[in-house]
Amino acid sequence: MTEGLLESVRVLDLGGASSDGVGRLFADLGADVLKIEPPGGGEGRTALPAVGGASIAFAVYNANKRSAVLDPDSAADRQRLLDLAGAADIVIDSGSPGAAAAYGTSCAELADRFGHLVALSVTDFGTTGPYCSRTATDAVLYAMSTALSRTGPTTGRPVLPPEGLASGTAAVQAAWATLAAYYRRLRDGRGDYIDFSRFGGGPAGARPAVRLGGPGLCRPEDA
Repeated sequence: MTEGLLESVRVLDLGGASSDGVGRLFADLGADVLKIEPPGGGEGRTALPAVGGASIAFAVYNANKRSAVLDPDSAADRQRLLDLAGAADIVIDSGSPGAAAAYGTSCAELADRFGHLVALSVTDFGTTGPYCSRTATDAVLYAMSTALSRTGPTTGRPVLPPEGLASGTAAVQAAWATLAAYYRRLRDGRGDYIDFSRFGGGPAGARPAVRLGGPGLCRPEDA
């Protein structure tokens, strides 16, 4: 059996629906991806459409991952999350403030705490800037990026592209940025913090989507 390209890479997945596709890509490439959920499971497990009570999207974007339950209200589980992050190569989180916040930390703090770690934060508009507190659907991302001006007839109502296309594009770009940072870490041992904007990395792929600021690096000013 041929080993995957990322066979030796350990990924701690704290994210939700907006970043699940990134972890799925790593898992498909052979990485050991451990998804952390709170007691009762993450919200994505009940997302519609569903078959037999199981969310189709959750099943698709979390295939090939392992899963573990950690209780944010348990001091032992909060420490366990730190232990897992310290043993990982890559951590994925999503949303604002992100799932790591429930365990008393953040994606950026994990990157600072563990100098080898590549920590990826996926939000709709980045963690800083005028839109950082906003959330968006795929349709909103398309509309704000002007991509709708290139779909459908030249006059009249724009035609929305297939649902999930913007999210899928963003997931690929987020995975690429993370692997680029991981490749550098293999050479010099330094991790990174990646602040990834789905708006910048999805339908508006030409916009600055990534800000890096790991240990020993200056954090670039806001895009």
